[in-house]
Amino acid sequence: MVSESRSTFNDVDLMLFEKVICFDNLSSSTKNDYRVAWMHLSPLHNVKIAEAKTHTLQSVFDTLAPPCQRHCKALLGNIYKYAMKNDIVYKNYCKYLDLKKFIPKNRDVFTDEEIDILFKNDTVPYVDTILI
Repeated sequence: MVSESRSTFNDVDLMLFEKVICFDNLSSSTKNDYRVAWMHLSPLHNVKIAEAKTHTLQSVFDTLAPPCQRHCKALLGNIYKYAMKNDIVYKNYCKYLDLKKFIPKNRDVFTDEEIDILFKNDTVPYVDTILI
């Protein structure tokens, strides 16, 4: 086991997911979400978790899209929870992260002119499906 004072995020992630959590109890979707989130957090992999502060985490999160931030924060929350339980860290800096608000774009898939063209060509295969 790695010395607690020198544990990196990668070390804690390995301890958490390979030794503690029964990976079989997680759905394949959740497993995939965690692995993708972990890839997005690659700048933190070799950072000592005890030395990481909010600004360190925030600098990584500022580069992520809002939906990805949610998954990454959930993963980091689990990592910090495990690290606190095992006295590797004493504070969960993940709680202080500011996430971007997701604002869905209101957009039309087709312009009015394009829809008119589709209606005029509704005999072309699959155009009727597009118009549904």
